[in-house]
Amino acid sequence: PVTCNGGYVMTSWMDLETIPIGNGLPDDAKGLADSTQIIHALIDAEVAKGTASEDIVLGGFSQGGAMALLAGYSYAKRLAGVACLSGWPSLRAQLTERVGGGANAGTPLFIGHGTQDGVVLPECGKDAAERHTAAGVQVTFLDYPAAHGPHPAGMAALRSWALEALKLEDDE
Repeated sequence: PVTCNGGYVMTSWMDLETIPIGNGLPDDAKGLADSTQIIHALIDAEVAKGTASEDIVLGGFSQGGAMALLAGYSYAKRLAGVACLSGWPSLRAQLTERVGGGANAGTPLFIGHGTQDGVVLPECGKDAAERHTAAGVQVTFLDYPAAHGPHPAGMAALRSWALEALKLEDDE
């Protein structure tokens, strides 16, 4: 059940108490842990099929962005990068230890956030960038004039960043 949606049972990475999401959002530790295990298992499955973990960028939007931050920086093998669009940092009290002490301490991070986002407030993207930078992560942060959704400048910047993180050539 998702509390902010009247307790309805629906697809969600974790329970959210309120919308808009701001920096004071309480964490659903169990939901976050369960979802992190699912994401780690998905990455493990791709590695088992022959994709090197260093060739994987983990990214997401909104709840998915929050999960990309948590699952990416707690994954046991090195990833190429982590991308968070309109997301937020969760389990903040353990963030520095999780990021600095893990296999992805040196993994680059892209954060994009709309300046007019009324669902996940812009302060969340800035907080994620500041906290990950303080933990030693190379962060690329971009805010753009958009609400809770994609923006052409954000998508172009994400594409360039991902090509660099994956060490691929731009064929356009």
